[in-house]
Amino acid sequence: MYISELQNQVTTWNEQNKCGFSWEFSAPLFLNKINTVQVENTSAVQVMLIWQGQLLYEGGLNYNQFGLVTSTNTSSDNFELYFLLPSYLDENNYNEIKGHPVDESRSIELERLLSCLRGDNTNSGAMLDLCNTFDGKYKLSKWNVFAVNENFLDNNYIGFRVQISLQKLNL
Repeated sequence: MYISELQNQVTTWNEQNKCGFSWEFSAPLFLNKINTVQVENTSAVQVMLIWQGQLLYEGGLNYNQFGLVTSTNTSSDNFELYFLLPSYLDENNYNEIKGHPVDESRSIELERLLSCLRGDNTNSGAMLDLCNTFDGKYKLSKWNVFAVNENFLDNNYIGFRVQISLQKLNL
């Protein structure tokens, strides 16, 4: 499977202080278990593997002229990674609370994290790092980024949910 590779990659990001963030990995697998994760560094980006509600595996088959299966032609593993930052209820999203400058707002950290995920002129991007994570077993074939609901779960997280598809190689 790919869980240990994901954990190793997040450990590498933490050691590199990727994009100026600290990073922690956990695999609660289900959304309702995120609240049970015992966070060590509350200021770190929490990277959490979730399977809930996902098509976990997708496969394809090759048939011969007699209708017999001859081989597997493709397979994909699908999952979500949540990239979550700590948040507080009294923080501006941008400029809605007077007397607090925009540079103190959640939007600054969210923009920085999104830039880190997708990459830009100053960094290779976390998703591109994942392309080289799986030792030739998988290739990252697709990823989509979605915002999570504001004040997500008990820790009032903000951040992103990334749907990922890995294509299994060397079938």
